Amino acid sequence: MATCKTCGTTLGRGNKSGFCRKHFNAAEYDPTWRERHARAVRRHYADPANLEAAKERARVNGKSPGATAARRAAALRIRLWEIGHRVLEGDEAARARAGRHRSQTVLAGIPEEQWDTYRLLVKRKHMSAAEARATCLREHETRLARIRRELMEAQS
Repeated sequence: MATCKTCGTTLGRGNKSGFCRKHFNAAEYDPTWRERHARAVRRHYADPANLEAAKERARVNGKSPGATAARRAAALRIRLWEIGHRVLEGDEAARARAGRHRSQTVLAGIPEEQWDTYRLLVKRKHMSAAEARATCLREHETRLARIRRELMEAQS
């Protein structure tokens, strides 16, 4: 059995660093070990089978009731719902970026020139989101057809 390079503690069979847990991140730690370890991890996950197996394990473990309960408890403990607002407080540029990103996500299926129309239909005309989306897409298609027709007439 190997021993820790710093204190002489007996190490486990799979230990590759040469250090015990206490001294692993200590000042005497061999700086080249992190580089070697990173290369080994990249080499391991370069194989698609290993990568897919790790993703599947993460999916299964992430959906387990214990993991879900732990995530919920952590979110409640750190009041996660408030963090985003605190981070953006006083930073108008960040708020603007967040707003644009939210619009791009929510209105992804609607052409950008129709976003204002969509908002008007939903907020002022009290249309459902699905009806407003369909109306905007129909309006966009009508506009494109008119432009195509005008181009065809201009070419002939």
